Amino acid sequence: ERALLWDAGHPPPTERGPALAEMSMVEFAFETWAGELAAEPDILHRPDVAADMDDRLRLLLMGQLVQAAIRPGTSFSRLDTDLDWATGLLQLVESDSDGLAAILGIMGGGMRSALEALQRGDQPAGLAEAPPGERRRVAQTAKLALKSLGMLERMAC
Repeated sequence: ERALLWDAGHPPPTERGPALAEMSMVEFAFETWAGELAAEPDILHRPDVAADMDDRLRLLLMGQLVQAAIRPGTSFSRLDTDLDWATGLLQLVESDSDGLAAILGIMGGGMRSALEALQRGDQPAGLAEAPPGERRRVAQTAKLALKSLGMLERMAC
């Protein structure tokens, strides 16, 4: 939650060096977390981890990650990681949770736009320049995430 608050108050840098522009605080938190727990690929499904996040937080984090994935200057590796985390979070969101309709009303359009850009393969440059097989894989993942998001929107509203 603190990483989300930090990112909300500190928009992504636009004219700084690539190292600083590479990650948002949410991305940094997930990267650190993944590094500590890399031996466990299904970390989001662990009961102790799942208990620390409600569905609203999962959806907010997912939104932040897909927005970060299409930020100008994002490398293919970074966007691939962001999309993996985002889809993992989306899979855990249940449609009957309180407050989802409000979050989807605020962030749903931005999440859809970001996923559509990833599906088209034209944003960011790191994706547009990736090998065709990698672009197809990202497009397929984004397409599935769009379908899941659409179903969640219909069920939550």
